Amino acid sequence: MLKSYLSTPICKLEVTGNSTHIESIDFLHDLTTKSKISKQSDTFPYPILEQLNEYFSGDRHIFDLAFIPTGSPFQKRVWSSLRSIPYAKTVSYTEIALKIGRPESVRSVATAIGKNPLPILIPCHRVIGKNGTLNGYSGGLEIKQFLLNHEKNNSENC
Repeated sequence: MLKSYLSTPICKLEVTGNSTHIESIDFLHDLTTKSKISKQSDTFPYPILEQLNEYFSGDRHIFDLAFIPTGSPFQKRVWSSLRSIPYAKTVSYTEIALKIGRPESVRSVATAIGKNPLPILIPCHRVIGKNGTLNGYSGGLEIKQFLLNHEKNNSENC
């Protein structure tokens, strides 16, 4: 298991993976993670850290990386649909439920989105309430708003 840490404008990110693919990205918010961050980071044999840096600098809008999220078939279906949301665009939880053919499952869709192990790469931050409100995000609503604003401000390069 490889782990690396990346300082970003939103917080430190812990990136976990193996020699072939990325498995998770976690937001490290509090000071209790300081000891973890100070340990030697591993180097990935693929450009995950570079691509995340390019995303935060506004130069990358699509990730070109191998990742295999661990989850149920339903979760994977939801996460796959998230990958088709264009950069700097938003959709509602209801739209995702309709897209996967489960219009009655909006709450289940929202739960699956909340368990996304690869935020930013699988852009769950682009999913909002049908009335335009920001709803839950694993990194917190402030980070969700930051990511949406970041993409909007850099969308002219698309």
